[in-house]
Amino acid sequence: MSKLTPSGAEAVVRRFLSAWTARDPVGLAAFFADDAVYIDGLGARHEGRAAIHAEVRTQLKRFPTMVMEVVGIVSDGATVMTEEIDHFELLGRRFAIPVAGAFDLNADGLITTQHQHYDQASISREIEAVTGAPPPPRPDPQLRGEAAVRLARHTIPW
Repeated sequence: MSKLTPSGAEAVVRRFLSAWTARDPVGLAAFFADDAVYIDGLGARHEGRAAIHAEVRTQLKRFPTMVMEVVGIVSDGATVMTEEIDHFELLGRRFAIPVAGAFDLNADGLITTQHQHYDQASISREIEAVTGAPPPPRPDPQLRGEAAVRLARHTIPW
């Protein structure tokens, strides 16, 4: 097993974020360990490389353009935190949102966990500007996980 340095961990995350422009779901999923967990910005858990591949495919279909611009990055061992401006296209219009990311990597440089965090109000405003539809209702704070994701995906017209 190889030893991953903090600079090596940062390099892996930068390559992963840059790889979104290639729009290759198999290539993106290959950055993850077989038993990895990806928690998206809506709080849904995608467990295992196959589930992550399926979610990446869904995102690539939804957004014809995706560019992740890293504006800040820090690491401690194999843990990497990013500050990003993620640029998207939806229904022919472009928008951007600030995103915070947290990544854990194993000694082989594969992502074992990825958490995305963004301000739900910001993305709702951007999607409303693109689609003309009002933002989705704010979910009950007790509504978490898959139930919150289903509500958000049902009410956001994409």
